[in-house]
Amino acid sequence: MSQEDIIAFIKAKGPIVPMDLANNMRVESYIASAHLSDLLSKKLIQISSLKLGSSPLYFLPEQKSMLEKFSNHLHQKDQAAFNELKANKVLQDSQISPLLRVSLRNIKDFAVPLEVTYKNKKEIFWKFYSLSNDEASETIRTLLLPKEEIKEEPLPEPEVKKTEVAPVEIVKKEVKESEVEKVKPISKPEPKPVKQEPKPVTKKVTKPKVKEVVVEKKAVKPKKETQKHISNAFDSSDKFLKQVGDYFSSIDAEVVTYDIIKKESEIDLEVEIPSSIGILFYFCKAKNKKRLNDSDIHAAYVGGELKKLPSILLAPGSLTKTSQEKLGKEFRNIIFVQL
Repeated sequence: MSQEDIIAFIKAKGPIVPMDLANNMRVESYIASAHLSDLLSKKLIQISSLKLGSSPLYFLPEQKSMLEKFSNHLHQKDQAAFNELKANKVLQDSQISPLLRVSLRNIKDFAVPLEVTYKNKKEIFWKFYSLSNDEASETIRTLLLPKEEIKEEPLPEPEVKKTEVAPVEIVKKEVKESEVEKVKPISKPEPKPVKQEPKPVTKKVTKPKVKEVVVEKKAVKPKKETQKHISNAFDSSDKFLKQVGDYFSSIDAEVVTYDIIKKESEIDLEVEIPSSIGILFYFCKAKNKKRLNDSDIHAAYVGGELKKLPSILLAPGSLTKTSQEKLGKEFRNIIFVQL
């Protein structure tokens, strides 16, 4: 099959995976992949960031909009980000949640970053891929100009203070609501065992005690096994894993679970750290980097949010100046530790 035949096939079918071409050519998938890679290197076709299983999509430049019908293959959070960006057309990076920021960076086929300098400060905006630059510029103006007009008016100080205070009050309300949401599920389960315990007499009271002892024994065994498993892993060929393990051993912390995302480069862990008030549980994102930025903080923060644990970003390197400023302000429940 010639290059012209392959291009004609893609034109008729739309975005394809290598297996589609392999079935059409009646060849092995690796041969079809080689043909597509050749066309890609000549810039005759394009490749998607989105994947069907483990395969990206290959398409003609004019078929970019056809990728939208594959958006249901995105991760659930990324699909939500796709829908929000499609509805709003433009989103301001500093005004959205950290989870949404991470998802927008994942959907590279649909989210286009725009860097805008406003009052000597660089702002990042995200536009939906099909929106023209002129339309995006107009939308960005409407987001920024109202703020400028308020400040250019005859500066009645009380009004300026009101405009500054209003968002702070909204933030406080959101925090309080989120705190209440966190407290409610904790307080609900407590009354249930209290109601159950008075009903049975001494016979039933002794049973929970026996169960508790059994549970403790069962819980201890896996911990010993995981410790052995993890200590063996620290002695393995992954030097960065051993370095991370040695650090936690030095502070008497226990690694409960770990997942090597990329060998010698990135590890996700759950750790138990002793403190004066008892054992504290943390999610840890360990990165073998000399310089860490906002995306590294985002990744550690999101990992902790998904596990419902506070986060540690652990690395031998240091944070950029802007990332240091954002840590603790935009991101809570996360700390940075330098190895």
